[in-house]
Amino acid sequence: MKLYIIPGEGETKRKKSYSQIARSAKGLEVRYVRADFNKETLSAILTRLDDLEEKSVLIGFSTGGLIAYCLSMKKFFSNVIVCSPSPFLKKNLSHLPSAVKRGLGKKLIQDLEHYTYRKSKAKKLMLICGEKEEKLLVQNVKDLGKLNKITPTLIKDAGHAMTQGYVDEVIKKLHN
Repeated sequence: MKLYIIPGEGETKRKKSYSQIARSAKGLEVRYVRADFNKETLSAILTRLDDLEEKSVLIGFSTGGLIAYCLSMKKFFSNVIVCSPSPFLKKNLSHLPSAVKRGLGKKLIQDLEHYTYRKSKAKKLMLICGEKEEKLLVQNVKDLGKLNKITPTLIKDAGHAMTQGYVDEVIKKLHN
């Protein structure tokens, strides 16, 4: 079985938190998935990743969490751990600061307008976010929890970063 790790925007497998998670994945073949919204739209990324094996585990953080969740809406993955998924799909794009919209570009914003969060098809889904994240992100995670009839895990004293508490929780959920 494979473990696909989808880091957040601008992050790589070199980040300590991802390498800790990868080292803990005994018996899983670890693959890192590169996704860069500066080079690809969400549609292009999801199309490129359409051949990921369903009998696999996905872990994504921030924009990687958004991608992991969107993939789980399409396919029956064994286990999906979504960490602080970006809330900026169709319903929340109006809350995106103007400077961020300009940075993302018109093409990506138009693409994101075509997506809404729906129920995941994952056999096992876990949602995690820091308790000190932006209110919109925390609410998004709670809404996804309600949609999927699960209780999200809030990481104490964590903002929007893969802290050690975050890593510990991901590793615990990976082995449950």
